[in-house]
Amino acid sequence: MSTTEQNNFYRASLVDTFADRAARESIVKGMQLVNIILTGQHIAALREINAGGFDPNVRSMGGNWTPLGAAAAMKDTEVAKALLKAGADPLMKDVKGRTAIDLAKQYEAKAVLRLLEKAVADKKPKKRKAPARRKAKAAAAK
Repeated sequence: MSTTEQNNFYRASLVDTFADRAARESIVKGMQLVNIILTGQHIAALREINAGGFDPNVRSMGGNWTPLGAAAAMKDTEVAKALLKAGADPLMKDVKGRTAIDLAKQYEAKAVLRLLEKAVADKKPKKRKAPARRKAKAAAAK
């Protein structure tokens, strides 16, 4: 079986598992977006992201790529930024256990790496400082 036949078989299998047409289309569009990003079609990728209707956290057929991981590998900061805005998870792992951050490091995509690290830092809950009154009370108790 050729690679194209295998991909068509897997695509058909995947699509058959989803009864909801919108879910199917969202997943297929997400997988197509991965291919668009990996082939270096920057403008087409941005157009697809802005059009919406895709799952930003879908994996490619073999599970080797997420859209954000593909953008990191291609060193495409604009596409990565648009994907984050669309809801892509920077900590989502591919089948090899790699996140988009890991791929940005591997492919030496420094600008994308900074963007992803900032997105992760922004997601973490901030530690709340104890009110001054509580601090004063604790100091007086000692």
